[in-house]
Amino acid sequence: MSSPKFEEFLVRLYTNGDFRERFLENPYIYAKKFGLAEEESKSLEQIDKIGLALAARSYEHKRKRINKKKRNIWKKIISIIKRIKMN
Repeated sequence: MSSPKFEEFLVRLYTNGDFRERFLENPYIYAKKFGLAEEESKSLEQIDKIGLALAARSYEHKRKRINKKKRNIWKKIISIIKRIKMN
């Protein structure tokens, strides 16, 4: 079972490009500086770097799609409110 700190690290790793770049320079040291346990830090040395990049790109694309849908919904709501105020 992973620790909450390890899970927080993974979330940042997959969602924050700057964090990911610094991590990739020296995975073990970066994980230790973040406060991860020895075993967790060592396991991150073996991370699939290509898989990490692909997953991060995929998550970013999904976030952009979701944000676009949210903006479109707000535009529709604002349009409806404006029409109601005009009547």
